[in-house]
Amino acid sequence: MKNFLLNTKNSYKIKIADKNDSNEITKLEELIFSDDSNSVSFINEIEYKNKYHILLVRELVEKNNFIFSLIKKLLKLKNIFSLKFINSHNSDFISGFIGVWFYEHESYISTFGVREFERGKGLGELLLIQALYHVIYKGGKSMSLEVRKSNFQAIDLYEKYGFHKVGMRKFYYSNNNEDAIIMTANDINSEEYKNRILYLINIHSEKWNLLDKIESLN
Repeated sequence: MKNFLLNTKNSYKIKIADKNDSNEITKLEELIFSDDSNSVSFINEIEYKNKYHILLVRELVEKNNFIFSLIKKLLKLKNIFSLKFINSHNSDFISGFIGVWFYEHESYISTFGVREFERGKGLGELLLIQALYHVIYKGGKSMSLEVRKSNFQAIDLYEKYGFHKVGMRKFYYSNNNEDAIIMTANDINSEEYKNRILYLINIHSEKWNLLDKIESLN
């Protein structure tokens, strides 16, 4: 798979997941979606050629022994990382991920999560940008997703990127029978949409300093 992804900075890296990431992703999925039986298992989907996970990975370098050791102790206490990370001096951990199905010209976000203590820093929006950018360069024309109807913050983000409500799945989330809103962004390969996302990418870059500004999506 050709790696059309935007470069990130400030200790964050972006990559396409592979089998070596299975352990960390699975534990993170369990942590984020512990009360949601509609979450999607990474292990069950890693073999599908039309499915991939985009990972946002944070590099930890042991420059501050106190902070680094404290993070390790918290992670070990919660049992959410492998021993490879716990025993390392310099290591990476997954801050968030977004799973995308791509078939012909249509795409679908199946899973999307950011680690709780990493939220509020523009990382969720960064992952959405990466997914859209990647799909556009694979020739995609649309992207769809489902979101809890009570998740107003996520709905606002999706609408910002051109998603609109097209339907509803009643009682979709089994933990509380909440409805899911179906949202779709159409014509993401159009010049109008590319100009829109280009503008939003550069606004995100100015605010969060996680991406370099870019001049064109062509």
